[in-house]
Amino acid sequence: MRIFLLLFISFIWFSNAVGQTGPKSFTSQSILFTSATIHTGDGKVIENGILAVKDKKIAFVGKSSDLPGEMTNWTKVDAKGKQIYPGLIAMNTQLGLTEIEAVEATNDFSEVGSYTPNVRALIAYNTDSKVIPTVRSNGILMAETTPQGGIISGRSALVQLDAWNWEDAVIQDDAGIHINWPSIGGRWRQNTNDKEAKERYKKQMDEMASYFNQAMTYGGTKDPEKNLMLEALYNCIKGNTRFFIHVDNASNIQDAVFFIKKFNLKGVLVGASGAASVLDLLAKEKIPVVLVNTQRLPTTEDAPVDEGFDLPSKLQDAGILYAISVEGFWQTRNLGFQAGQAVPFGISKEQALESVTLNPAKILGVDDRVGSLAAGKDATFIITKGDIMDMRQALVESAYIQGRMVDLDNKQKELNERYMAKYNQR
Repeated sequence: MRIFLLLFISFIWFSNAVGQTGPKSFTSQSILFTSATIHTGDGKVIENGILAVKDKKIAFVGKSSDLPGEMTNWTKVDAKGKQIYPGLIAMNTQLGLTEIEAVEATNDFSEVGSYTPNVRALIAYNTDSKVIPTVRSNGILMAETTPQGGIISGRSALVQLDAWNWEDAVIQDDAGIHINWPSIGGRWRQNTNDKEAKERYKKQMDEMASYFNQAMTYGGTKDPEKNLMLEALYNCIKGNTRFFIHVDNASNIQDAVFFIKKFNLKGVLVGASGAASVLDLLAKEKIPVVLVNTQRLPTTEDAPVDEGFDLPSKLQDAGILYAISVEGFWQTRNLGFQAGQAVPFGISKEQALESVTLNPAKILGVDDRVGSLAAGKDATFIITKGDIMDMRQALVESAYIQGRMVDLDNKQKELNERYMAKYNQR
């Protein structure tokens, strides 16, 4: 059995290695992408616009009439009839941390133990994953690769999706620390004794608060006995690190907000399917939300059938900063389409675009570099035929990460071309 497993793992490694193309080398250049419809990512749309790129940065975005004279002789690329968007940002994903869910040896997204604040997802990020190109070819150029498991899972990182290794990929080393909030139980646990469930929930809450207090005590003690986990948590608390709290129902959200205030944390809610019931609280405390899988069934039998679909609209109207994400890893390729599905339920197309570009960048604190198309920011963008958020017409024709053209081929495209050629032989 052991020999079979080793042979299987070797086969997986070999199949990943064969045909895997590395990132293209960067070439210093000055380019004008002309005559395009440019969606800047901050709500503006520029018809017949120009995007100027010099080396790794955006030099100009706007109308041709406003183009500085010194740029007029730059190399021109005609993008007439095309759309230009910022590269999409996938939040809360295990992309690069897992390859085949059923093969444990390819899964590296969780660590042993309930409290592991010292764990860093970044160093486990696999740039050679075969899944990454399939996601990249749909316009997702950056991802917050996120650990799972336990109460405190560890720290996520923001990476760009065309790199030789994790050192090349990193945009933001420690994007935030992730906490899985305890739950009393939901619709599928109707036989759970309420008293027992509440006691268990309170115990878990007390344990978590105690752990945070231990970390604060550890940090305030001179020359304490070395404890990597407490040291990591203390540094996160005092270093103003973002705390991504994975929580869903309204009651738990209220407890999580109280916890955030108690320990003076920079909090972000992830999931928050019950956020519609506590909009005023979230708006008052200015707590951002990362929505997970808005296209879902209602959370309870008597909830509106469109409960998940119109949640972005409710957050938008309440003035709450939010991002849309897709849970998992290979599913991440549908991120743009999930954002687009929120449009019929009350938000505009440009607001939907913001939810997967500028808003994630704001939540992560990197909006000075990525998330929108503006002079001085990284030249990370896509050129498409059709609306990137409409699965019926979206076609990414080219993509650039920090001014470097990205290969948009992937295993799925290779197989399609292979078997289409076979059928065409008939």
